[in-house]
Amino acid sequence: MFENVPQAPIKPVAPVANPQTATGDSGALPKLPKGLPPIMPTKAVMADKATIDLYKRTGLSGRQKIILVIVTIVVLSALIGGGIWIYYTIDPAGNSGNANNSTNNANAINIPLQDLDTDEDGVRDIDEKRYNTDINLSDTDADGLNDYLEIFQYKTNPTVADTDVDGYLDGNEVDNGYDPNGPGKLAQ
Repeated sequence: MFENVPQAPIKPVAPVANPQTATGDSGALPKLPKGLPPIMPTKAVMADKATIDLYKRTGLSGRQKIILVIVTIVVLSALIGGGIWIYYTIDPAGNSGNANNSTNNANAINIPLQDLDTDEDGVRDIDEKRYNTDINLSDTDADGLNDYLEIFQYKTNPTVADTDVDGYLDGNEVDNGYDPNGPGKLAQ
């Protein structure tokens, strides 16, 4: 695996004389210069019993477990209760609560929905849906006759600009005295 890895150059080291043989002392270790700490401690250091017990302990006692469970329940209850309180007390619209929300309805006119006429052409909105006309346009087919005149007076189609398909708009025929439903003049 490491065949292709280049080896670091090795620097030759000069031989060192054995201090034991140099002094002629065959079994004693040489004396260290003053001020240096010893290489090995002279006697074994033992930890006291409390320190050993601290490292041996691996679990919680029964009493500690009960206290931990109670504290956990209290903290979770506080978080959930606080979340519920915030959810129901904060106004999502951002109203400060002191805004003047009173509305003066003294001049309001209550129009029943069935009588509503949005485009003011004389045809109620509910009837405009029945006749398939636009509630926002008084002349749905833009032929010059409003929807009311086409439906109730001239009996023409309010969604077709030329009811009799003669090439003339219904409004132009009525303005010139012609019948918008067919050939001939309007009866006076």
